[in-house]
Amino acid sequence: MLAANPLGAALLAPFGERPSMVRVVFTDPGAPAFFDDWPAAADAVVDALRRNSGLFPADPDILAVLEDLADRAEFTGRWARQGVGALPRTDKTFHHPEAGRIDLTYQTFDVRDAPGQQLQVGTAAPGSRSEQALTYLGAVTTRVRAG
Repeated sequence: MLAANPLGAALLAPFGERPSMVRVVFTDPGAPAFFDDWPAAADAVVDALRRNSGLFPADPDILAVLEDLADRAEFTGRWARQGVGALPRTDKTFHHPEAGRIDLTYQTFDVRDAPGQQLQVGTAAPGSRSEQALTYLGAVTTRVRAG
């Protein structure tokens, strides 16, 4: 993850600043509880990593992730499938430790002037519990930043 708006950062705050989502999914003990459909999240990040490794085969960050995860069976099994893909339009459910269950619909856009980079936009249904949870996270983030 290169950047996030304040609300996206608040959603992913349990994993620190600018987390590597591949590393989070496969190494953070809280990931299976955070991602409602952990296997789908794992498949998606591996397929996106493979896509980027094809675009940038000598990228040191990609090579470091591959080395770091080489002994994790959950990762290597998915990597061996040789799936390649961009992150599609999809629904994701998160279980945030402070805000509870959050259901979002994500749309992914390629950034034309930055090959390999993608913009992900997650939205909650208007008036939903998930929208309320995001409003809560936004308020908490604003209070923390205000000090």
